[in-house]
Amino acid sequence: MEKGELLIIIGDLEKKNKQKERELDGICRVLHSEVLLTKKTLRDIEIKYRTVLENTKDAVFILDNKRVLECNEYALKIFRCSKEELIDASFFDVFSPPHQPSGQESKKKATLKIKAALDGEYQCFEWQHCRLNGELFFAEVILSLIETEQGKLLTAIIRDITMHKQAEDILIFHKAYFQQLFENSPEGIVLLDKKDRIIAVNKGFQEIFQYSLDDINGKYINDFIAPDDLVYEAATVSQKVQDNKYVQIETERKRRDGTRVKVLLLAIPVMVKNKQDGIIAIYKDITDEKYTEERLWAAHQQLVDVIDFLPDATFVVDTEGKVVLWNRAIEEMTGVKKIDIVGRGEYAYNVPFYGVGEPGIIAMINSDDKRIKDRYTLLERKGHIIIAEAYANALYDGEGACLWIKATPLFDREGKRIGAIESVRDITDRKKAETKLRQNNDKLRKNVESTIRAMSEIMEYRDAYTAGHQQHVAHLASRIAKEMKLTEEQVECIRIAGMVHDIGKIYIPSEILTRPSKLIEDEFRIVMTHSKVAYEILKDIEFPWPIAEIVLQHHERIDGSGYPARLTRDDILLEARVLSVADVVEAMSHHRPYRPALGTEKALEEIKCNKGILYDEVVVDACTKLFTSGNFNFKEIL
Repeated sequence: MEKGELLIIIGDLEKKNKQKERELDGICRVLHSEVLLTKKTLRDIEIKYRTVLENTKDAVFILDNKRVLECNEYALKIFRCSKEELIDASFFDVFSPPHQPSGQESKKKATLKIKAALDGEYQCFEWQHCRLNGELFFAEVILSLIETEQGKLLTAIIRDITMHKQAEDILIFHKAYFQQLFENSPEGIVLLDKKDRIIAVNKGFQEIFQYSLDDINGKYINDFIAPDDLVYEAATVSQKVQDNKYVQIETERKRRDGTRVKVLLLAIPVMVKNKQDGIIAIYKDITDEKYTEERLWAAHQQLVDVIDFLPDATFVVDTEGKVVLWNRAIEEMTGVKKIDIVGRGEYAYNVPFYGVGEPGIIAMINSDDKRIKDRYTLLERKGHIIIAEAYANALYDGEGACLWIKATPLFDREGKRIGAIESVRDITDRKKAETKLRQNNDKLRKNVESTIRAMSEIMEYRDAYTAGHQQHVAHLASRIAKEMKLTEEQVECIRIAGMVHDIGKIYIPSEILTRPSKLIEDEFRIVMTHSKVAYEILKDIEFPWPIAEIVLQHHERIDGSGYPARLTRDDILLEARVLSVADVVEAMSHHRPYRPALGTEKALEEIKCNKGILYDEVVVDACTKLFTSGNFNFKEIL
């Protein structure tokens, strides 16, 4: 081939190559444009889906088996953590409690659910999660498979259903509550549809009317329990309830055997979406109640009829205060005949007693007027009843009398007050007897106290070192008793016991009592007999309190270490426990033949250290408070 031909061929090839290059360049440009378009489309799709994910109210996760690869913002909110705390976390292990409410281990159950999802099975289930702070919540979980070039992944969509579960639990509770109420109510309850047909009846209904649900289910209630003469009334009740009205009436219905029963009927419309969709009817058997009510009313009427023959002076007024009944006894007491006072108002009933027509205790049934109260020496309320005592200066032609008075309101069968009744009893003789008895008791008490004081002084005359000891103990013990809020009788009892608690020492030789050195054991045994000796001296004296027993026990200790009987806490009289603390404090605070006074501080330290061991805690606290508050000092006795 010649050179010229070769050049021509080479030129053609170059032209063809350039053309191919231009074609390839065009193809590359097209492909580049398509790649750019595809990237933009994918980016737009990614933005669109991420926008959806970030704005959904569900937590969305991408899981590699259990490990979190990605999640949306709501996931951070629902689990209350940062993204860093979620990514790469073993999701069902970290954000679940050890066990689910069913008792199954969370880890095992999650493993089974994940395996099923990876096998392509759609998983939707309820799960109890925990937030990062440990707070538990219920969720609905959906697991679904995503297959990628890198392998299988899972999407997990988690919705917080805590509120739904709570509402569900409340609904279950209410349903169970209503069912229990329905089944166990003593009243007869029947549920009706909006056309008055029976849907359900409870045990109470079956017991009252003798029908089971099988007997009457789906049938019209009035066909079975409405008596022939009350069919129209029953239909009227049904119509009112169907018109969304509540109905409550006392009426009668019939049982299966035809006998009639008095009932209190409450019929209530059942509203669904503001529309009447049924009826609840409640029947209370009031047959016995009505019978009892009628009997009580008859008895009340009989009582009114016999008031005239009551031994107590009695009168009755109406709501306007006019006298409607004035019995024979009050005629005799006041000298006023019923014909002269029945029908009169303006408190005319009080004129024979007090000389003036002013309000009495009947008027206080509805008021607490202080001016009325001041007339009575005693006045107390017991429910509707008022009891009082007063001096009626105008009674018996001005001679006057002490009266016991009782006022009670009167009601009709509907419970409306129709008046009041007042009974009056002359207690002048009783009051005189009480006054005389009180005077005798006071005299006896003074005599006893004088005797006690004389015995105490005789004892202290023999023992100069303990002069005034019994008076000091009596005074301190009574002050402790007052601090403990004991009754006046207990305080006086303790005071008297204190005045003679060492009377038994009268039988102990003076040389032992006044010895300036410590006693030997035999001598101390002799001293220990003084509480028994005191008991023997005092036991036959008729005190109004157990003085002899208190004195006998005043050296007992609550742990059983005392004498003479080694009694323990509850076996020792409270008064003796008070006396023992006062005795110890007084003895340590003052001089004794065998030692100088230790002082009140040492005495208080002794009882505080042995509080609950030797001495009663309450008594010790009361005694300590007296001294620390400055409310007691032995000098005040002088």
